[in-house]
Amino acid sequence: GLGLSLASAAHAITVKDDQGELTLDKVPTRIVALEFSFVDALANVGVSPVGVADDNQPSRVIQPVRDLIRPWTSVGTRSQPNMESIAALKPDLIIADSSRHRAAYGQLSKIAPVLLLNSRYGSYNDILQQDQTIGDVVGKSTEMQARISELQAKVKDIAKEIPAGQTAMYGSSRENTLDVHTQGTFAGSLLAALGFKVPQADGGKDIYDIDLEHVLAMNPDWMFIAHYREESVVRKWAQQPLWKALTVTKKDQLISVDPELWARSRGLTAAALMVEQVKALFPKRFVLVRAPFSAMDEVIAANGGETVDGIVLDIGVSSMQIDQAERGFSFRFDGPLDMRMSSAGQSAADLVNEAEEAHLADI
Repeated sequence: GLGLSLASAAHAITVKDDQGELTLDKVPTRIVALEFSFVDALANVGVSPVGVADDNQPSRVIQPVRDLIRPWTSVGTRSQPNMESIAALKPDLIIADSSRHRAAYGQLSKIAPVLLLNSRYGSYNDILQQDQTIGDVVGKSTEMQARISELQAKVKDIAKEIPAGQTAMYGSSRENTLDVHTQGTFAGSLLAALGFKVPQADGGKDIYDIDLEHVLAMNPDWMFIAHYREESVVRKWAQQPLWKALTVTKKDQLISVDPELWARSRGLTAAALMVEQVKALFPKRFVLVRAPFSAMDEVIAANGGETVDGIVLDIGVSSMQIDQAERGFSFRFDGPLDMRMSSAGQSAADLVNEAEEAHLADI
């Protein structure tokens, strides 16, 4: 697991990463991030990286993250970051991916200390742990824990709104392949955290490609598909007669999602946006409200608009209330003079003993 310890020198910190341990003698201020999830983590605690491996496309850093940080210098692609560009920025920390950059670790270490984390193949919980490590390194442990807790609470709340037993598949669709992301991946494990049943790893692989026959065999209730290219294999399959047999076709539950958000970002901000998108697919159909009928307009306005499709009213007194002596409605049974429909407000006993005569006459 990832961990943290304070060394003896002032401001020194030691954290565990995928290379072992990294010790820094001061809080870094010139950070180069070689994956989008690292940028997301820094942005969430108010730290702007000086350099980002943005694939030479700044828009690949999603807009809500860009809004939180200052402009950066591109250091090339995530797969092949430019060493000269990184060195020119004189960083005091490089956050690198253990999948993409382990081979370049020695070269990067000659430029600045390297924090090596598994973003590319990290699960939702892995990314949260990595984010906390990044927060620790930049002196923002408490702030990062608050942001993580906020996201976890959001995921938990939205999970309550999703019907139990739903199956879901997230996949990346290219020209000729559909790559399924299982519960060991970021998107797959985030769907699992929302309560969906998601595909298991296959032969130890958390990401694997499947054909139309296997999609038909899985037949998930929901498919979240990121089309990496305009010419997408899922779009081709959707033209075939067999596609009509799928539940997602019958129920219109094939959802196209943004690959920048669902596949490449893998961060706190990304996760919050993803779960909000899922939440929107399960609108609340029925809302219980305790209020007087005279407050109907206010209740409707407070719950989403000026109109509703239908209203269920609980009108009048039930036999259960009359049969319970303690409710105070019955002439047959002795009990306190309560007569409240709910437990709120004055009881009838309070009213007759405390109210002015004129007020009682008006009632």
